Amino acid sequence: MFSRRRHSARLKLLIGVSFIVAFFFVYYVSTMSQQSTNQHEPENVAHSHIDDKEDKQVAEQIKRASLTFRDRQFYLNGVKFQILSGAIHYFRVPQDYWRDRLLKLKAAGFNTVETYAPWNLHEDTKGNFNFNGMLNVRKFFKLAQELGLYVIFRPGPFICSEWEFGGMPGWLLSDPNMRVRSMYMGFTQAAEDYLRVVINEVADLQMSRGGPIIAFQVENEYGSYGDNGRYLQHLADSMRRSGVVEALFTSDGDEGIRHAKPLAGAFAGINYNSKAHAKWLQSIVKGWNPNLPIFATELWTGWFLPWGAKDKNQVISLPDLVDSVTSLLDQGASINLYMFHGGTNFGFMNGYNGITGSLLITSYDYDAPLSENGQPTEKYHRIRELMLARLSKTAVKSLPDIPAPIPTKDYGNWPVKWTMHWDKLVEMVDKTTMSETLKFMEEVHQNYGFILYRSAFDSAKNLTIFGHVADRAQVLVNGAPIDPADPMSGVVYHPLPEAAPPVTHLSLAKSLPSRKAAAAAVADQAASSSSSVLDVLVENLGRVNYATFQSSSFNRQRKGVSAAVPAASSKSSPGVQSPGQLALDGRPLRSYKIVSLDFRKPFLAKLLGSNEAWKPVRKPPVPPKVPVVSAAAANGTAGAPATAAPAVYPGPSLHRVLLDIGADELPRDTFVDMSDWVKGVVFVNGENIGRYWNVGPQKTLYLPAPFLRSGQNEVMIFELHRPAEGVRFVKSAKYSFPGIKR
Repeated sequence: MFSRRRHSARLKLLIGVSFIVAFFFVYYVSTMSQQSTNQHEPENVAHSHIDDKEDKQVAEQIKRASLTFRDRQFYLNGVKFQILSGAIHYFRVPQDYWRDRLLKLKAAGFNTVETYAPWNLHEDTKGNFNFNGMLNVRKFFKLAQELGLYVIFRPGPFICSEWEFGGMPGWLLSDPNMRVRSMYMGFTQAAEDYLRVVINEVADLQMSRGGPIIAFQVENEYGSYGDNGRYLQHLADSMRRSGVVEALFTSDGDEGIRHAKPLAGAFAGINYNSKAHAKWLQSIVKGWNPNLPIFATELWTGWFLPWGAKDKNQVISLPDLVDSVTSLLDQGASINLYMFHGGTNFGFMNGYNGITGSLLITSYDYDAPLSENGQPTEKYHRIRELMLARLSKTAVKSLPDIPAPIPTKDYGNWPVKWTMHWDKLVEMVDKTTMSETLKFMEEVHQNYGFILYRSAFDSAKNLTIFGHVADRAQVLVNGAPIDPADPMSGVVYHPLPEAAPPVTHLSLAKSLPSRKAAAAAVADQAASSSSSVLDVLVENLGRVNYATFQSSSFNRQRKGVSAAVPAASSKSSPGVQSPGQLALDGRPLRSYKIVSLDFRKPFLAKLLGSNEAWKPVRKPPVPPKVPVVSAAAANGTAGAPATAAPAVYPGPSLHRVLLDIGADELPRDTFVDMSDWVKGVVFVNGENIGRYWNVGPQKTLYLPAPFLRSGQNEVMIFELHRPAEGVRFVKSAKYSFPGIKR
């Protein structure tokens, strides 16, 4: 009897153990399958979960959404509705001009305005949010409502938009393991914090609460980058928890639609620029859900331009645009013209196309219906005629008048009055770090601008850079180019880091032998030391805003000098990006002063207030004609320009111009013509109006009247290579394409 009981107990134990083993086996297989589905994400991933109570709350929220759809038709509060929208980004337009741009949108027959939100401007440093001035998104939405326009809001966290890092803040990359646009906890937590704040800023402006917002986009064109449905759902859940009650949607183009997955409870938009693309994209969306309305979230009206563009052949023509708009309206489809008004990438906010290596210009004119400075173009008038013809078949028989043009003015030529030499400029910077190794911008809490690596040495014939520069380096010895007679010597620039050589060698044989020699060669400079100083100044030209599917390039956007990234890296495991190294005559440098030249507003104010640092210009600093830098010279591979040059070029320098427009005169829009300068940045009354570069095609920088004041205006120019005598202020934008006069 005892033996039988013992046998029975063993049998029960065996069955129990077998059950436990089977349970854990099934759990393991299920877990591994889930991990495989989610691209082998690291262990420290966020987990999106809405509990039962929250689930019921979200379900109730969704029921209150003003914009709904059924049978391939949108309904707004139960009434059939066609979205007729145009994209205007509040952060690319001076606040004083929002009303003008929105009125012109309404006058063209549109009922909705669409905008992104730039995370990197709203949260420039972690935890510090800014909704002032041009970033007052709440004021923009309330103005739209006042003018009778609905709002479609696309808050990110990623926006692309040819904007620096696709709108994501550079400080994310201070985490060496960062995986953006993924379920990596460091990213999702930061994104949730941002979304909570930005949505809270406008939550009461949703239509169900009496405001103009009818829809929110989740992320942006995610299918072109990844296929992790959990990530999109996590963001959607976060937006709902943050107070979004209106409709959610996604959008993708022809590349992304191949990998995109439908988001539960959301509608889907498509992005394209031709009818051929439209038919294919529409067929895929219909396959997801036959009830989905056709919504061209981005019908491209033009295209962006990179530095060095040879022509405008990428721009969408007027006949093609009219054809696409007509086709959509014939179907009763909804539409958003991207862009209706492009505006300007003020500051250091231009993007970078990671596929072509195209660095984007300061202007975001986009060849849109409204030009960069808000003037109606031929596209505007033709689209307005088309819209009026369609609307006239309804109860609408006329459109509002187009607002009067905003005047522009030619203020003429103004000379450089004061100059600040390179060493004095560096002395003015408080944000410095001493280090035994190179560090990335993000490691020293800098997001944009220039980072300087400075090291003292006795003598050397050669400099070796181990790694690639991100993005453009300028090597100086004792404050002058490595060949003092050639302002372009010592430039290292690789537009595609993946294709950059792992090692770059530069000869220092022609460099000035000492600081004392440099002081003697460059007037008005005092020598602070008889030893030599090596400067490697690296410019962040813009982080990637678009890359190929499953590319790891988004996670390798740290700026400075970067060592080679492991070849086996991928999007889910990109390998830790580490700084490169500098060596003189084969000896690694072990001591650096790292200087952050980010040109933030407090620093600009300090520069203007330091009168003793500025030296008056007694004669033209260079010959009046400055040669255009060829593509080869821009890459640092060409010799000295053919024109006559002074014995020594002083290297980077800062220059002041006083623009006096009269104490009793109202400022007018103008354009700063930088045709005679080489490369740099322009600041007006403390506002960074953008980069210039004589590789073209952009020759002028838009200077809106709200950035000016009656009387004297302070214009500062940070020139990297060769300053001119002064600047011209002209009344229209100027571009230069080979073979095209404009």
